[in-house]
Amino acid sequence: MELAKYRIDIAALCETRFPESGSLNDLDYTFFWSGKPDGEKREAGVGFAIRKDIVPRLTETPLPISDRIMTMRLPLANDNYATFISVYAPTLTNTDEKKEAFYNQLACTLRQVPHTDKLILMGDFNARIGSDYDKWPLVLGKHGIGKCNSNGELLLSLCSEFELTVTNTMFKQRDERKTTWMHPRSKHWHMIDFIITRCREKMDFHSTRVMRGANCWTDHQMLRSKVAFCLREKYSKQGSKKPSKLNIAKLNAIDHRESLARDMNDAIDKLDVEEGSSVDQEWTALQQVVFNTTKTSLGKPNRRHQDWFDPDDQKLLQLLNNRDQAHQKVLQSRSTRSTVAAYKVACRQLQQHTHSLKTAWWDRKAEELQGAADRNDMKGFYSGLKEIWGPQKKRTCTTEVSRRAGDFLRQQESPRKME
Repeated sequence: MELAKYRIDIAALCETRFPESGSLNDLDYTFFWSGKPDGEKREAGVGFAIRKDIVPRLTETPLPISDRIMTMRLPLANDNYATFISVYAPTLTNTDEKKEAFYNQLACTLRQVPHTDKLILMGDFNARIGSDYDKWPLVLGKHGIGKCNSNGELLLSLCSEFELTVTNTMFKQRDERKTTWMHPRSKHWHMIDFIITRCREKMDFHSTRVMRGANCWTDHQMLRSKVAFCLREKYSKQGSKKPSKLNIAKLNAIDHRESLARDMNDAIDKLDVEEGSSVDQEWTALQQVVFNTTKTSLGKPNRRHQDWFDPDDQKLLQLLNNRDQAHQKVLQSRSTRSTVAAYKVACRQLQQHTHSLKTAWWDRKAEELQGAADRNDMKGFYSGLKEIWGPQKKRTCTTEVSRRAGDFLRQQESPRKME
């Protein structure tokens, strides 16, 4: 809901912590993620949230490189492409070996991007790059903030090697619209999330700024860029459309079955087939009559929400609105005690209501499953289990493709380490 509120087309996600790789459809977005194998400790994880009307335009699914790097190639107009890379860099407390391994792998990934592609590198780099424009004139703009640390030196060196520029530092704006994360102890705000592109393509970016009003229950602020891209037209699929689904659940009632039988008999009696028609033509005419009659009698199935979070729940929407308003007051009043206390109260009330919604949803599902089992309704029983289990997760690529990609990157890394 927050992504749709801020009209985000493509979002890079960090610390997803999902196992392996896959995709998930939810509301207006499709989520793709890359993580460690199931069973291993998951501390990182990256992914993309892509608006659903953009997903059909993709010629290939996003490619998981590791639990810290994931790439996506988006077709643009005039047979051009844009390559997006979502990253989550190691924190400052990680070992130098782990940081070097990450930047070596990221460098290998950048080398595989076609030179003609537009490039957007974005994510949480856990680095402070400072404001030394004179030392890094091509990498930094004139509007950086803070000082550079060791992670920042690694990032700036990588950007200099591949002729990249940090778009955060290109636009003149208040510091609160640049900083993305507050240190938990010092309470100082820093800029550690970046959106990076090639130097030759920086004119495509109209703005890069922090959206302070976005409230996604994370300690990072949402960083948004407006980019002048023209997507390729979506090709329409050839062939006939699939028939719409029917509400066959009505057939469990005797009156609906009898009504459908009467309507079907009347429709078949009125069926007029021309003389000399072929068997295929007669079958097509009968098929249309049967389907249209059933559709009129039963109608389409009522779409049921398959999760505890109901976007039509008015009390939930009101509590979300109260939380957002309290959050805005915290941002506008420099976090006074009264505004912070009001924000905590709003969050607590929202959390209590969501817990009650979850409990009621689980109780309702348990009753439905028990009722289906008592009636020996196996279809309803397994449909309920599927709803509880969750939406179907689709793998983004086969294990063999992931293995080959990993082998190739390791071969590319080995000469660099020897040097």
